[in-house]
Amino acid sequence: MASDWKIHTKDRKFIYFNEGEEKDSSESFYFVQGADTQLGLKDAYINDKKGLPLPTGRYWAEEIQLSEKAVECINRLQPPPSFVVICGDLCHAYPATNKEMRAMQEKDFKDIMSKINPEIPLVCVCGNHDVGNQPTSEGVSLYRSSFGDDYYSFWVNGVLFIVLNSQYYFDSSQIPHIYEEQEHWLDSQLQQGKNKNARIIVFQHIPFFVENIEEPDQYFNLPKSIRKSLLDKLHAAGVTHAFCGHLHYNAHSVYKSLEIITTTAVGYQLGTDTHGMRVVKFTNTGLEQTFHALDNFPQTITL
Repeated sequence: MASDWKIHTKDRKFIYFNEGEEKDSSESFYFVQGADTQLGLKDAYINDKKGLPLPTGRYWAEEIQLSEKAVECINRLQPPPSFVVICGDLCHAYPATNKEMRAMQEKDFKDIMSKINPEIPLVCVCGNHDVGNQPTSEGVSLYRSSFGDDYYSFWVNGVLFIVLNSQYYFDSSQIPHIYEEQEHWLDSQLQQGKNKNARIIVFQHIPFFVENIEEPDQYFNLPKSIRKSLLDKLHAAGVTHAFCGHLHYNAHSVYKSLEIITTTAVGYQLGTDTHGMRVVKFTNTGLEQTFHALDNFPQTITL
């Protein structure tokens, strides 16, 4: 990215990459996946547990430091990754209901992420805190005006990457037309990948499920009413992996041969894992992925 913040999506494409060239390439490469930088979560979460009001002012200094540390880890990597993806909840304040605080958090997020090596593009995924637990047209519009498309695709070395807005699957009651638009678009993208016999990877915020396809609906998974049919569609098209966030701890599950890999937060933890990111490598032997703590992040990646 450049030193100033730029939107790199247009017409549902991540325009940093040349799609025509990337579709027909097959070189080894790797990317870094993070999730839930979520500037502002920690103190808000602690206050909520104590029954206290939301803190005031710019109270997310610790999460700023963690995000800055993540950027330092990324910039030290040799060779540089093909891209970095943050799988949702970029900031904590909801855009449509706490606009002033959201604006401050977004500014800090963009200032931090603009320090990533300009050779390494940043892929942003929309999380529930980025568009609202029950997204509205206003919330969607605010996200798009600040970060660009909330669902889009791109190719890197013969691999098709599809970025989804999982909040439309969680609750589309206020925006059914936008949900339908994403579904029609997704069908077309999956068909393109299938026609090319490509490896297809999905990025989204909320995992389909945490442990079992039949587990009950909850805040941390997608509803059963849509879960299996969506997974069946992705699997039939050749999607091999879905990389997610949202849990604030690491998790791994499998549906048929589709792996669901959830990476814990760069920011505040809700489990026993530590702040970190995942390195995902594509070689002629397949896909390899490893989670690394920020305090022990590698500097050299061997492909």
